[in-house]
Amino acid sequence: MRTLLAVSNKNLKVAIQADLNGKSIEVDSVSTALDAYHCLNRHEYNIAIIDHDLPDLDGLLMANWLKQEDKDIKIILISSKNSADLAQKAESLNVIHFNKCECKEGIFRKLVEKDLI
Repeated sequence: MRTLLAVSNKNLKVAIQADLNGKSIEVDSVSTALDAYHCLNRHEYNIAIIDHDLPDLDGLLMANWLKQEDKDIKIILISSKNSADLAQKAESLNVIHFNKCECKEGIFRKLVEKDLI
């Protein structure tokens, strides 16, 4: 299973990478939407974990673009905003939305391994 991790916050990225570290999950990690775009041109991904606060593009716009390109990709959107509007927009794209403060140790591994997203 191949996962794209597009998160600009270094500490959050390291925590998620540690959470996903395992033999069955291959993670490509980037910090910008542009770098994510380049990865998407080289590889196919089962799952994308996207930071809403990417420096070069709103993560929700990136999720929307990804869904248009690949309807089967599973997407988790992480944001620092606790916004009902953002959660509703994510849900309309069939995207899981997490507030950064909800990101507890082990949550991403469980979602990816059990394919609950």
